[in-house]
Amino acid sequence: MVMATLSAPVRIVIDLAGISFLNSANIETLQAFHKQFTRAGGWLKLANAKSVIRDILKITLTDRLIPVLDPSQPDSAAAEVTSIKSLQTIRIGD
Repeated sequence: MVMATLSAPVRIVIDLAGISFLNSANIETLQAFHKQFTRAGGWLKLANAKSVIRDILKITLTDRLIPVLDPSQPDSAAAEVTSIKSLQTIRIGD
């Protein structure tokens, strides 16, 4: 994977609503993006993951590295999802 050097902080939320499977290459890519964005002072967050995807993220410990936001939960993560709707959201799996 070739990744460009970032000159400014990047803040991205990836909407996983349409995803029903992640393999090791997908997990590795998410982790690489997270690493690159945080080094540049930004962040990567995941949103709307189905139960099976949340399980995969948990088993691989990716959920400890990359925040997984769930708007259906009445906690601070849900409030954060609402507050970041104005940011660029990448929707994959459609």
